[in-house]
Amino acid sequence: MRLRQAHSLSLAALIALCLAYPLHTFAKPSATNKTMPANYIAGELFQLSGGKNFPNGAWCWFQDPRAIVDTQHKDGPILLVSSFSARERAEYTNRIWGSSQTDWAKGDNDLYWMNITKGTKGQVKIHQGLTQDDHNVAAITHLPDGRYLLAYADHGYERTTYFRTSQHPHDPTSWGKINTFTHTDTVTYSNLYTVPAQSALGNEKIINFNRSVGYNPNIMASMDTGKTWHYQGTLLGGIGRPYVRYAQGKDRVHFIASDQHPRDFDNSVYHGTTDGKAIYSSLDEILDPDITDKTPIEPHQLTQIHKGLPQAVGWPIDIEVGDNDKPFALYSVQVNAQDRGNLPGLDHRFYYARFNGKRWVNNEIAYAGSSLYEYEQDYTGLAALDPHDPDYAVISTNADPKTGKPLISNADGKRHWELYEGRTTDKGKTWSWQALTAHSTVDNIRPIIPTWDSDKRIILWMRGTYISYTDFNTQIVGVTRPR
Repeated sequence: MRLRQAHSLSLAALIALCLAYPLHTFAKPSATNKTMPANYIAGELFQLSGGKNFPNGAWCWFQDPRAIVDTQHKDGPILLVSSFSARERAEYTNRIWGSSQTDWAKGDNDLYWMNITKGTKGQVKIHQGLTQDDHNVAAITHLPDGRYLLAYADHGYERTTYFRTSQHPHDPTSWGKINTFTHTDTVTYSNLYTVPAQSALGNEKIINFNRSVGYNPNIMASMDTGKTWHYQGTLLGGIGRPYVRYAQGKDRVHFIASDQHPRDFDNSVYHGTTDGKAIYSSLDEILDPDITDKTPIEPHQLTQIHKGLPQAVGWPIDIEVGDNDKPFALYSVQVNAQDRGNLPGLDHRFYYARFNGKRWVNNEIAYAGSSLYEYEQDYTGLAALDPHDPDYAVISTNADPKTGKPLISNADGKRHWELYEGRTTDKGKTWSWQALTAHSTVDNIRPIIPTWDSDKRIILWMRGTYISYTDFNTQIVGVTRPR
């Protein structure tokens, strides 16, 4: 597969392009949901971020879990959500062409919690003064004794992963001191998952997947519930920088990956699993018997889900594992990437893939609209799978999911990203879509659905104005929906 041709645009050209094709207004409106009121939301909206000390919140999508539900809390199930707040607004061009890192604004890692039954809420700052960047958001997980563990890193500016553990079981209000792990290379992203015990200690093995050595996805591990960590090895190597999304399986961690960043390569999308020691294909073939041997496999050696082409550039979005321990996944495809020097990122599609035990079955399921902003032509509003229901998904798009016509809000006459919930009755081949938001005066992007074995599901997302990964004014909001 060829490397994608680079298109170098001057700042003046980029500005001219934005003027010629404004993000919210370049086409006629869709007729979808005409009768819905302004700022329609299906369900009672709750807001987590907001207030004097927590003015906004955002997240990237290569850290997980970003939200968990603690069902063992004495007052009923509580939702815990990690997000990153920006302290100030700034023009995106200053972020890109700033003279040095020290010119960048600072932001904070925050944690929010809410009693799902009572609606009571709380918040705490986990770390103040990181570089203002949504990639710095923390991953959060349960520990066997009921406490919580957080892991996060400053987006490639340091060699440090930070950890914090709650001081008491089922108590999000009190946290221990910040612990650190120093890598041999700069680090970004954190993803916390577990595999069965692999030592005489009998503890489950906690894995933190991150990007560090070689700018590749790497593994660090803890056998003592996060007190100490050691470097395990490189998950995937190659000439580029694979992007990876993870999901908890019964005995292994499942993941989907790209070849490289989509601005550099016509990505395919692949699947594999790991137990923290070896890497396996979808068919359980051993692909890498020893992650620690410093000879990592490359993404193309995994099981291919989607074949990348200049007119079909893939990027992983979400993966979950069903009760039968079979994975299902979402990814995006930019279908006009060969024309990106002229009209970049104007047509994306969402794809759903399900493994049936023998092969992956793929289907295009919805129009994903245009790119979230011009500097990242492959960014979409993203989508989320329900960990407990492979027949359900939530997507964020600024196009009618069935026709591709731009969504123009009756409230302000602008194009906005809206949320839709989708259902399939034929294992992903066809989908019906219903609006979760409509005629908004802000954008609704990057939904997630935390694991919660209940007759209800929680849908969280970012609502507001998103300029870039360092410049945003979005709130973390959500609704509870019946399953």
